[in-house]
Amino acid sequence: MNEPIRVAGFPIDADMSLKKRVEHNGLYLEISNHGRSKYDYANKTYNDSDGTWCYYVTVTEQMLPADKFAEFWLAPASTHKRSSGWDEPCYAYYEAYFASAQWHGGVTYYEKLGGIDGAPRAVKIGCDFGHYWDEGYSFCYESVLSEAQATADALREMYAFFTRCPYTGKYQPASEMIERDGKLYCAEGIEAMDKYAAERAAKEAS
Repeated sequence: MNEPIRVAGFPIDADMSLKKRVEHNGLYLEISNHGRSKYDYANKTYNDSDGTWCYYVTVTEQMLPADKFAEFWLAPASTHKRSSGWDEPCYAYYEAYFASAQWHGGVTYYEKLGGIDGAPRAVKIGCDFGHYWDEGYSFCYESVLSEAQATADALREMYAFFTRCPYTGKYQPASEMIERDGKLYCAEGIEAMDKYAAERAAKEAS
């Protein structure tokens, strides 16, 4: 068997994927590459592979008014019976408004997250670079990230996402926030920051 492929010091095989999460324009992106080692059943060896690149955008319900998040939280269009007998819901995500943003080859992945025991709901939407027209082309992390960022920018133009306060984590419309040192904070965040600064100054002065 070939030595495992190593990326950034991590062994990568057919059962593992390389993932990196970044934030761009207020949206959370995930870049992944899987299948970097393919098993040759005839020779019983693993062969090196460039793998398949994908990227995803996660949208949480705190980021949008309820009526706009409803456009992301899709109702099942049909169900598919799994071998276990479980009816798996299927979603017509390719018909959703968010699918008209700039995605590489169109949306090919949709998953609902959260919503259990009061946890915020979220959706993970993505696309892949494994289409037949991608054959013969080489992709790298930087090029995939660039396309993911373009998708985030397109979604930003389509939806008025709220801005996250870096101090409290609270989401609000940008128009209701206060700018300080080039960043936007909610009023509670500014108050808490000033209180902490005052308490620290008093302690240092005593």
